[in-house]
Amino acid sequence: MTPAGFDLAAEVVSPGNTRREVAGKVSAWLGAGTRLVWVVNPRDETVTIHEAGRAPRRLGASDTLDGAPLLPGFRLPVATSSHGDGGRMRRAVSRRSGFDLRCPSSPPSSCSSCC
Repeated sequence: MTPAGFDLAAEVVSPGNTRREVAGKVSAWLGAGTRLVWVVNPRDETVTIHEAGRAPRRLGASDTLDGAPLLPGFRLPVATSSHGDGGRMRRAVSRRSGFDLRCPSSPPSSCSSCC
């Protein structure tokens, strides 16, 4: 699957994902024109921010994820976003930004980890 270019993509690292797989997904998102990619790693309690043409920035559990410039005013402690599952991140972004972020599972009811 080739992703469409979106303003923002959030990739939650699963226990079985390799660094190569995650890097490939980030590359695909950015290559498709996505402006900003957040890689949430619950295991490491980090969020790595990727933007085309810029070096990745890694935030730790004591940092705060800032949605600027795409989500002005959006701020989320990394400890909240990386704890538990990807659904927590999706729900927090939806609630704090007003965006309706849908579960990527098809159908959504088949996803027990985030919905």
